[in-house]
Amino acid sequence: MRGYYGKIDSKTVKHNKSMIHFMKLLLLSTLLLLVSSCSDQADNPLLELQRIYKDKPSYIIVLEDMKEEGNFFTEYFQKYKVAAGEDVAITNWAPVSEEFYKKYENFLGMTIWGKDKNGNAITTSAPPVYQYVGDEKYGQWKQDSSGNSFWEFYGKYAMLMNVMNFAGNMIYMNNYRNYTNSIASGRPYYGAQRQYGTAGSFTKRSKPNFFKRRQMRMSKSGFSNKFARASSLGRSKSSGFRSRSFGFGK
Repeated sequence: MRGYYGKIDSKTVKHNKSMIHFMKLLLLSTLLLLVSSCSDQADNPLLELQRIYKDKPSYIIVLEDMKEEGNFFTEYFQKYKVAAGEDVAITNWAPVSEEFYKKYENFLGMTIWGKDKNGNAITTSAPPVYQYVGDEKYGQWKQDSSGNSFWEFYGKYAMLMNVMNFAGNMIYMNNYRNYTNSIASGRPYYGAQRQYGTAGSFTKRSKPNFFKRRQMRMSKSGFSNKFARASSLGRSKSSGFRSRSFGFGK
C-alpha cells in the first residue's frame, strides 16, 4: 500500500485504526464528563445523554448516585450509568435543580430513561437489565428443574447483571410479567420484593456511600435544628426580664 509519503505497511494501518477507535472512546468519555457543564443541565441533564446516544439503537440510563450539598443553600447532584449493549459508561456528577432531584429521588439504582429496540422512549423506572429481558439478541428463556421459566443472558451479556448492579437473582417469567404489567400502566416496578429503588433492601446494601452521606447530612441538620431551638429559647427567656427595643438613627 503506497500513500503520498511513500509505502504504508499493514501494521501502520492497524495502528491507525486502533488510534481512531481509541480517540472515539476518548471523545465519548469526554462528552460524558462534560454532562455537568452544559447550560441546560440544571433543568434536565438527561437531554445531553440523549444527544450523545441518539445514534445507538437502544440504551438505558440508570441513576447511579445522588447527593445534596450546602448548609444554607442546598445544591443537588446526580450521577448516571449508561448501558448501550456491551458498552457501559458512568458520568461525572451533574448539577440538577431541586425539582429534578425530587422527581427521581426514589429511583436510586434504577433505570430512569432509555430507548428500547423499537426506538421508543423508556420513561417508567424499573430495575436495570429488565429492559433486555425477552430480547433474543441478549438471551433466551429456559426452564429450571421445577419447570419454571427464567431468563438466561448469553455469555457476553451475562456480565450486565454485575455491571449494572443487579441483585443477581434470576428473572423468572412471572416476575417479568409483573414488570411488563407495571410498566404498561405507567407505574414504576421495584422488583418482586420491592428490593430496588432508594428504599429497597438491595439498594441499601449496594449503595453504602449514598446512605452514609444522607445519614451525616440528617445528623448535621438535626444538630442545626436543636441549636436553632436552643437559641430561640434563650432569647425568649431573656426577653422575660428585659424588654428593650433598639433603634437606628436619630
